[in-house]
Amino acid sequence: TNPGAGGDLVAFPDEQPMPATSNLNFTPGLTKATNVIVGVGADGEVSMYNGSAGTVDLVADVNGYFTQSMANGYTPTPPTRILDTRRGTGTNGVVAKVGSGKALTLPLGGEVPTSGVAAVVLNLTAVDEATGGYVTAYPDGALRPLASSLNFAAGQIVPNTVIVPVGQDGKIDLYNGSGGPIDLVADVQGYFSAGSADTYVPGTPVRLYDSRALGGPFHPNNNSI
Repeated sequence: TNPGAGGDLVAFPDEQPMPATSNLNFTPGLTKATNVIVGVGADGEVSMYNGSAGTVDLVADVNGYFTQSMANGYTPTPPTRILDTRRGTGTNGVVAKVGSGKALTLPLGGEVPTSGVAAVVLNLTAVDEATGGYVTAYPDGALRPLASSLNFAAGQIVPNTVIVPVGQDGKIDLYNGSGGPIDLVADVQGYFSAGSADTYVPGTPVRLYDSRALGGPFHPNNNSI
């Protein structure tokens, strides 16, 4: 958030060579979020590199982790559209945008089992936004976390891959944190099974770092976190 110049961010295991790929690309002045799965260094830390020519504030929310177990807790599925508010998909045929400050409750049908699922992997897209804002995805029946899952500016079509823990009723909530109504599209890509042998352990998003509250913005060519 608050980038002074366009560029990219790279997340990688601490004390390892920085890869040539980027995890997040951004333009000046735009708040942008993405889901990143990053390896952990032997010291239990990750590094984040600012590849832009200006300063940028960074916010990081941990959503879960993979254990070193060899158990296969993840089941990929064919990409399946389970929500499109423009067409009534996932809303019992009701064509309606999600109102400002409102949450849409989404059942996970089709490729996802009705029970025994810890978390679902979605490609989530915001469309036809009247104002800038964000979307937060979280388990139905749980308190809405501080973290955002998707950030956008007015008029943008912005997708992001999100891993969302599933509520006990097999549903998730999608909260519209913008100043106006928006359309949402969600495609399921896979799920993590519940059980003690899972390779992924979902959790409530917890803010680990926010440079805005810890000494100022992230400077160019800096991976000091």
